[in-house]
Amino acid sequence: MKNNEAKKWKWLFPFTLGNILLICVCVLFNLLGRWFAGSLELPLWLDCIGTFLSAVFLGPLGGAVTGALTNVFLNFRASGQIWFAIVNIAGGIAVGRLFPRDRKIAAFPVIATSIYAAFIMVVISTPLNMLFNHGYIGNLWGDALVDMLAPYISAVLPRCFLGELFINVPDKVLSILITMLILYLVRKKKVKKTLPTEASANL
Repeated sequence: MKNNEAKKWKWLFPFTLGNILLICVCVLFNLLGRWFAGSLELPLWLDCIGTFLSAVFLGPLGGAVTGALTNVFLNFRASGQIWFAIVNIAGGIAVGRLFPRDRKIAAFPVIATSIYAAFIMVVISTPLNMLFNHGYIGNLWGDALVDMLAPYISAVLPRCFLGELFINVPDKVLSILITMLILYLVRKKKVKKTLPTEASANL
């Protein structure tokens, strides 16, 4: 019974004010990241940092909700973005399920999680780009790669897939590293708060 409850809470998260505020902050991170990357025309999206952060703290469902809400807001600016909510949802679930939550986090499983999430998101976003963007990515650098490959690969689908890989793999690795940094800072702050309590208990 306890094992079943543990599995259940890996997916669900307590519906508290603190967790709702966390999701709101994470959605804001995503929107700011997307705006920042777009303004500087970076070969990145930077719109999954909040999704990954929410997935780490709240689990797969938290990541999925954050990812979906991000695309709902992006859709107000550019119609059609709502369909790409599926991509962000999948990324949130992947990270929420695979991210190691041990006290000591090793580099390999973290990077592996980000690459796995990137691959899942590329697989889902490629057919969406074929349907809505004529095989283009929507990122200046990704679109440039799609065009560059045209003389060598006549089919649009593999060019779209490679363009997505070109943007998504470094983007998701960087996003997970930023997530790790935030997680480290939060844990460090928690340790500092508990140290005076522990010290006074030993007196």
